[in-house]
Amino acid sequence: MDANLNLVAWNRRYVELFRYPSSMIHVGQPVAELVRYNASRGECGPGSVEIHVQKRVEHLRAGTAYRVQRHRTDGTVLEIRGNPLPGGGFVTTYTDVSDYQRTLGELTEVKDSLEQKVAARTAALQALNEQLETLNSELEVASAGKTRFLAAASHDLVQPLNASRLFLDALSARRLDDDSRGLLSRADSALAAAEQLITDMLQIARMDAGDIHPKIQPTELDRVVAEVVEQARLAAGSRNIQLRYRRSDLWVMSDEKMLRRVVQNLVDNAIKYTRSGGVLIGARHKNGGVSLEVWDTGCGIDGSQQQNIFREFCRLGGVEREHGYGLGLATVERLCRLLDSPIELVSRPGRGSVFRVRLPRARGKSPGGGYRTADTGAVIAAIARALRRQRACNPGGHAGTARRLGCSIECARGSDSALQLQKPDLLLMDFHLEDSVDGIALAQQLMGHWGEAVPCVIISAENTDLVKNRAQRAGWQFLQKPLRPAALRALLQARQKQLAQAEPATKVV
Repeated sequence: MDANLNLVAWNRRYVELFRYPSSMIHVGQPVAELVRYNASRGECGPGSVEIHVQKRVEHLRAGTAYRVQRHRTDGTVLEIRGNPLPGGGFVTTYTDVSDYQRTLGELTEVKDSLEQKVAARTAALQALNEQLETLNSELEVASAGKTRFLAAASHDLVQPLNASRLFLDALSARRLDDDSRGLLSRADSALAAAEQLITDMLQIARMDAGDIHPKIQPTELDRVVAEVVEQARLAAGSRNIQLRYRRSDLWVMSDEKMLRRVVQNLVDNAIKYTRSGGVLIGARHKNGGVSLEVWDTGCGIDGSQQQNIFREFCRLGGVEREHGYGLGLATVERLCRLLDSPIELVSRPGRGSVFRVRLPRARGKSPGGGYRTADTGAVIAAIARALRRQRACNPGGHAGTARRLGCSIECARGSDSALQLQKPDLLLMDFHLEDSVDGIALAQQLMGHWGEAVPCVIISAENTDLVKNRAQRAGWQFLQKPLRPAALRALLQARQKQLAQAEPATKVV
């Protein structure tokens, strides 16, 4: 169109697109007439025809470029672009973008649908996460409750087993025929296995619940391993297995008690799975740390079973062994996890196995240098006269052991009756007493009553740092139930040596 807004040029497609009458399209035709024709057919949208004409003519006269999309009554979509010409006039182009807009609309619908699905899935996942968090919280509460129950029930579980073993120990001192002595030995072995099973299950439950926290400090490796090896020599000798340990003079950063338990279980496992040959324990420098290794010439473990053996109650099939319930290596794995000391296994069926525990290295010191940890077994409290108060107040098992060593024993049936006793030479005190009485508090009350301190041993199935620390702060020893006859005999004999010059015989209260 020219400066006067009259039509000067067009193409055939323009005429077909708007379906103009042939007489309407000619040079000099005012553009206002074309707009009016289109508006009268609804091409410009709703509203007055003249208003549409006036608005578009004013826009063209202003000479402003524009770009718009128009949705026509037949469903097509036009993209209209207008640009002014130098010296006056206007050029307008019309492009059919119906297919593009249709595709864009479909894509928009798909996008909206996907967004709705994502939102729905997100909401579902959030709801599921909330349910999982709730279930996890409930599981944590249930696990903590289970652990508290096991800890509380452990005393009642081990108490009859402990008493039974003490009675069997007393019975073994009598004259028995060979058959009866054999039955007695098997009964004692069965009770020992039951005690060990309860102890292992309780420790695993406490570790899973996070109730056990390691005390990492410089630890002399030789001392820990040597004690375990010395205790295991009898079992190894009974199987004609050579047990060797190569001293290393190495120190590591670890919890001494937990590390000792790891070594005990690994050595015990190696001995039980070795029919002939030997077991070797050693340690060496490796990658800036220390590798503690237990080698054996046992049956070996197939590669498909090497991960399973660290699970609870897993025992290798087709292997003859003395006893056990498959908790030893499960305990080792959890202890190593708590100590942040990875354990690895290399094994060949028919050739043997090696377990390696990687430990952080520590700088050792000579005795008295400050790094050597206290030996809890160095303080030995034995019995001359001792108070033993249990829930059933049945000292028969202890009495048999004590009397064979020349000791006498009395039982106080309550706090009041305990206060009537004369001062003993050694006090054996159960931590858990009736009516929620605290054994440590009662022991302190008794010593105040007697007017002087008495060697004391706190005995409990509750193997917690709280009880141990309270006993040790008072200068007393702590022993874990079940109290084995050998431990009781050691207490008695050691105390008898101390009192040999004072009293010819020992009386147990």
